[in-house]
Amino acid sequence: MENESYVFCVNVSVYSGQLSYGSAYRVLEVDQAKDQVRLQGDGRRRRWFPGYCFSPTKPVRVKDVELADPCTLDFVDVHVRFDNGTQHWTTFSTPDGLNRFFERNPDEPAFSSQNLVLVKNLNPKEIEEAIRFLESSNRLSSVMQPL
Repeated sequence: MENESYVFCVNVSVYSGQLSYGSAYRVLEVDQAKDQVRLQGDGRRRRWFPGYCFSPTKPVRVKDVELADPCTLDFVDVHVRFDNGTQHWTTFSTPDGLNRFFERNPDEPAFSSQNLVLVKNLNPKEIEEAIRFLESSNRLSSVMQPL
């Protein structure tokens, strides 16, 4: 990242009041030794931010979310379409949903899944909030599989 260039926020991290996922910011200074960039955030304050929060390329954004299953089940598959046209899926459940899985399957010693997201309550609003949270913290791609 060079001076007088722009970077895009790809990880809001703990800076939710100061950075917005996907927004472009003009780089004022770069400290490569500390992997930091200085820029003016959303709060208009100039400050140093960690380099991992930014990329020189604009991130892919969630366009829409569709629940493939009703929220009455213990596990709900969710399809996500991105603004570049790609589609991915992941599964949502709750801690109680996992407990019911083990109660129904007492001989199962373990449960594993690369694409499972746990939420407090299984409803469309909380699923959407979780997807937006994972997107803004640059963790959504790690729980998604291509459709």
